[in-house]
Amino acid sequence: MEDTDNSQISGYAFLEIPEVEKYFADLNTKLLSGRHLQNDDYYLFLTLKQHEAAFAFFYKRLYNLKLTYGLHDGVKYYYLDFFDAGKGKSMDLSKYRALTELQTVIGLMLINMYYAKYFQNPKVITWSDIRKEILFGDMKEKYQKILFEEVKEEYVVSEWSNVEKNFKNTINSFHDLGWVKKQFQQSEEIKFEITASIHRLADLYKEEIDNFAVFTEKISNWKEE
Repeated sequence: MEDTDNSQISGYAFLEIPEVEKYFADLNTKLLSGRHLQNDDYYLFLTLKQHEAAFAFFYKRLYNLKLTYGLHDGVKYYYLDFFDAGKGKSMDLSKYRALTELQTVIGLMLINMYYAKYFQNPKVITWSDIRKEILFGDMKEKYQKILFEEVKEEYVVSEWSNVEKNFKNTINSFHDLGWVKKQFQQSEEIKFEITASIHRLADLYKEEIDNFAVFTEKISNWKEE
């Protein structure tokens, strides 16, 4: 990585640059909490992009964390990761590596829905879209077995309410990570935009994606125990 306009700035001197000083607290808090920053967080993203090398040095020296980025569909997003040698000094960062099985399945479902809306921007998902995917999608039986614990033609209102609650909780977590942009309050019907950075989940759970049938069967068996 290299800075676009601050190659002569060394050490921590970049923290005194006016725009860095202005946005540092918010930027630092979000990165250390596991958030993935892309151009939706316009000023934070721009500040990070303009001073990549300086921020990379900062996180490596102070936290033993690697500032890195992903690129999907032409959209760049930044996040902090662990070096191969071991974990860094930020405990909160590990939360996106500790998703529950249910959150992982929901995340993988959202990635499939992302591709289904490949030519649509923004990629907005509603509760109606999710219901259709559960009832009629290519993996409907696997989804139903995990979400409802059994496969059947119809589900009652209370069953759907419980599934919707699980989705809302997961979407709230994904919103904090920057993988979706939530457009609803907890009491409202689900509506959100899937962002390109959700593909970070695909990177973290590549083995589960490659062996999705085995993964979902394992979850189903675990629920039955």
